[in-house]
Amino acid sequence: RLTESPNAHADMPATRSRRLLTTVRVERMDEDVVARSSLLLLGSRWDSRSYEFLAARRNDVLRRVDSGLKLVRREILIDQTVPESPCLSVFL
Repeated sequence: RLTESPNAHADMPATRSRRLLTTVRVERMDEDVVARSSLLLLGSRWDSRSYEFLAARRNDVLRRVDSGLKLVRREILIDQTVPESPCLSVFL
């Protein structure tokens, strides 16, 4: 939430979601770490009993800092040409 307003959600009520991250492959490139993974997002809106699915590949670049790792870049490549989800309001 960015504000204290009770209406700050993109969806009312908020979308219920689950992210499944699998097949994580990590490689070191100089000072950065590259993590490639497969992502499946399941979402359910309002009182619906069905789920929407979104499959994607996720490429992350992480950099070591004093406190651990910092996300430098994230690339999401969605498998579908035209996602059918009417509202994609979550971070992948």
